[in-house]
Amino acid sequence: MNPTPLVARSVPLVSSVLLVAAFLTTQPMQQGRGTPAKEGSTEAHADSPGNTALTIRVAHLAPPVRVAADAQVYVVWVQPMDAAPSNVGVLELAKDLTGSLTTLTPHRRFGVLVTPEPSGQVDKPTHPAVFSAQVVRTE
Repeated sequence: MNPTPLVARSVPLVSSVLLVAAFLTTQPMQQGRGTPAKEGSTEAHADSPGNTALTIRVAHLAPPVRVAADAQVYVVWVQPMDAAPSNVGVLELAKDLTGSLTTLTPHRRFGVLVTPEPSGQVDKPTHPAVFSAQVVRTE
């Protein structure tokens, strides 16, 4: 039996989604402008010792070069409240235009961004997000 999310609702603020992750919770990510025909979701749950386990999954996402001329990869960013985003890895796309990335973060409240970038080594986003979400872990 799957646990029911405590709260999951869309918020029309800068392409964000509020996600409360008391259990493993899957929530659609909000799409950025100008990148049609894509799907994205965020899964978040508490992980020991108190970290948040985060998985990003995408489908039907165009290759990065079709979104930004200089882009070669999609980078996933975790942005704690009132702080700059941190590069947590490259979201690799398969030939069928699906991809995923799983990571841990010590944060309980944070934003997630997925941006097309010229390399996986960038230290700040250089293009608008194709996906975004806000994660708030309550337990």
